[in-house]
Amino acid sequence: MSFLRSARFLLFATVTSSVFLTACFGGEADLGAHVSGQGLIPENFMPADVGMVLSYSLNNDEQFAAVQTLEEKLGDAGRLTRTVAESFNAQFADAGLDYEKDLMPAFGEQFRWVYGARPKEEGAEVFSVTTLGDPDQMVSVFDTLSEAGSFEKKVLSGRDVYVNAEATFYATVHEDLLLVSDTPENVVSMLDQDEGDSLWNAENYQEAMGEIGQDFVFYGFLFPELYNDTLNLSTGLSIANIPSAISRQSIVVRAEAEGLSFDVNMLANKEKAKDAGLSFDVVPKEDPYLYKEVPAEGLMAYFESYGLQQTLEQADKLGDDTSSLDAIREGFRNYFGMDFDEDFMSWFDRGYVLALNTNDSGLFPGITLYVDSSSDEEHAQELLNKLDGQISGLMTVFEEALPGAVSKDTVQIQGTDFTKVSIDLTELPRTQDSPLPSLVTGSEMQLIYGVLDGRVLLTTATAWEQENPETIADSVLYSKLKDKLDDADQGLILLDAGELANFAGDLRALREQLDLEVSDTAMDFEDFLDGFSGAIAQSHTEAYSSTFSGYLMLAD
Repeated sequence: MSFLRSARFLLFATVTSSVFLTACFGGEADLGAHVSGQGLIPENFMPADVGMVLSYSLNNDEQFAAVQTLEEKLGDAGRLTRTVAESFNAQFADAGLDYEKDLMPAFGEQFRWVYGARPKEEGAEVFSVTTLGDPDQMVSVFDTLSEAGSFEKKVLSGRDVYVNAEATFYATVHEDLLLVSDTPENVVSMLDQDEGDSLWNAENYQEAMGEIGQDFVFYGFLFPELYNDTLNLSTGLSIANIPSAISRQSIVVRAEAEGLSFDVNMLANKEKAKDAGLSFDVVPKEDPYLYKEVPAEGLMAYFESYGLQQTLEQADKLGDDTSSLDAIREGFRNYFGMDFDEDFMSWFDRGYVLALNTNDSGLFPGITLYVDSSSDEEHAQELLNKLDGQISGLMTVFEEALPGAVSKDTVQIQGTDFTKVSIDLTELPRTQDSPLPSLVTGSEMQLIYGVLDGRVLLTTATAWEQENPETIADSVLYSKLKDKLDDADQGLILLDAGELANFAGDLRALREQLDLEVSDTAMDFEDFLDGFSGAIAQSHTEAYSSTFSGYLMLAD
């Protein structure tokens, strides 16, 4: 089985899960190859007022070839398809159906699937259109299922429609398209849909399609203006609390020979945004710069951004749900006796970093918070002083509970003294009856904190203690990925798939030492990570639009 077949089944299953898994440019954007073999545009059979649209396509020859190349480089990517095929065959063997022999030929090697969700008072009405390589074969599949009692064939508006036992799935084959909806009225409306009033001719959809071009494997659009407070989808996904000034959100995924690229966009309605006081310019933007200072040794994940203080202020202004943040504010005041916004967030108005590294030995990862505190060094130092006081007060308790295992000392980083608290887990008391796993007892936990040249550092990573460590900017991973993004230039996200796979392997080994079950999903995740070298993502923001771009690169 192949990656293409996996994708094909997943798309079909998304629409038919309630059946098969329970009962079974000019003035118009150009779709190019993304139409059916008979030239039919799937969106012409959908209503214009859907609030969410998803599309997956292998009809573009260049994208199809790129996906095949990715599949070859990833090796055996058909495990999921084999599992689903076996389940399908087991469920419908009595009906005389076989997944590969009967269902796959109906779609063909290259196909396109489009899904739309239209909001209603509760939940959503769903519409799906899939291009077919062999329409007669799809009819044969449904006829076989009808004869077996999994479906009932009805005639609606003069057309054969297949209905599941729960009457929640209505499907019909129209020329070389499979049309699916959740009510008889909706599937008939798809057949009778006037092209002029269809999704394809909706102005907002045309604008969105005109921006993404034709070189895509997948895209998804949200049009918040078309639904009220919440759009509850049949998949269990709930979309809510999007400011009404946002007119469109989208994601586009493209296949390339070396990996997958994606763009996530948000577009605001300029007039509504002005009235609501919304502007992405409120949050200051800056090229990343702290990655030139952070060690790369054992890097698993790196996140750098700018202006967290301003971002939270904008969230408060928009009236977003800040209950979790309010709880943090209260806890911060109770623990440190300081005001979260004035004493802590006051020095988060510039660059800041969150990083995850593997450590020299043992299981526990290195977590780093690194902040440019140069705008308010006084409050930054005050917080660290209070943190030090809290830790000093706990040292007595630690030393009594774990004699010989806990120590507090200083360590030099770039010539500056930092405080270091260590817990040597090899000194933990343990009994023969309940030994601790070696992955735990061979570890050391530490916390290093202090201020260096206008930077606050709190870290559990050993990489900071090295002399002249290689930085993120000089790392092999960054060098391979830095030119994969064109216009994005703000913030920075890096993931090292190899290091993440190693860490996932350590967690699996720990579960094995504890005699805990290791799921197939965990193994699959490790296999997935092994196929890639890493990922990079950055953003670019204007006053009323924001783009977040990324690239996932295959392993060499």
